[in-house]
Amino acid sequence: MPLLLLTFACSAARQAEIREAGEERLLAAAVDTYWKAARWGDAGTLGAFLTEPADRLAVARVVATPKLRVTDTRVLQVVVGSELVEPRARSKTDRTQRWREGTALVQVEAFALNSDRLEVVAEEQRWVRDARGWHVDTAASPIDADRPW
Repeated sequence: MPLLLLTFACSAARQAEIREAGEERLLAAAVDTYWKAARWGDAGTLGAFLTEPADRLAVARVVATPKLRVTDTRVLQVVVGSELVEPRARSKTDRTQRWREGTALVQVEAFALNSDRLEVVAEEQRWVRDARGWHVDTAASPIDADRPW
């Protein structure tokens, strides 16, 4: 009997590990897509990762009149936080319910168009997971007027 309980406990722990690894892969893919869109000036794809219409408009403006041209990006690390809402308690329709949060560290290489300056910076960006998937938490990572992120 104890062996049977141990088997179920290990199985549940293993399932949690698999779920965590899956969330990390999903976040890494979202971050990579977002930053590739920033590199190519794709306001539509960038906007898909933003929940507020004002943020989508701000990104479209920045992309339309760039001061920096992103020349390369590299996702250095993604960290997925613990679950904020148990999977069974998650609403598939409530878009305000945050399931979990994450952080992405990205190396961005950008060329300043008004000078001959190349910048390489590490950007930390907060992300949120909800019913729609992973998206940028613009409350924690506001969009800069000069940059498309």
